[in-house]
Amino acid sequence: MALGRKVLAGVSFVMPHDTAIDDTKCSYADYMLSLFDVSKLVFKDGEQPTVFKLRQMTHRQVVARDQLDTEIERSVFSVRCGLTKVENFIVEDEEGNRKNLPPIRYETAGEFGDILAESWLNEAQLGSGNIQLLAMAIEGVSHASPPSLRPSSTPVGGSQSESQSVEVQAA
Repeated sequence: MALGRKVLAGVSFVMPHDTAIDDTKCSYADYMLSLFDVSKLVFKDGEQPTVFKLRQMTHRQVVARDQLDTEIERSVFSVRCGLTKVENFIVEDEEGNRKNLPPIRYETAGEFGDILAESWLNEAQLGSGNIQLLAMAIEGVSHASPPSLRPSSTPVGGSQSESQSVEVQAA
């Protein structure tokens, strides 16, 4: 199988500790191995999970992230680049009032394009543990992976047999 990268239009990520998951009827590991195919998860009757919509980071974003000094800086940058939407994340204040997170706001960050506004991330207060889990998911779908479970295709301009061997002649 050839190496490559599977380009994903968008990923629906559910946290492993989401209480809506019925872990007696599904395997979170299978969900992760499927690159976050939500159909691999089973949810408890009447419960809806919190879903984080993610996109892959660009090459420039990955290079910039890798140059940051600390793990938390790298995680926050990954989330700012890769988080596009949050569904069913309920915030409850000290009086018991419940509301959804505010709508995501973006800012233009030069060569990195539109990324999550840092002010929104601060306001949302997702928590450092959740930030790190989101970053791991975003980074996981942004790295090289087998594009499919089929052999490499025939190269342009030649047959499969022609591309499998190269002869070097001595001068």
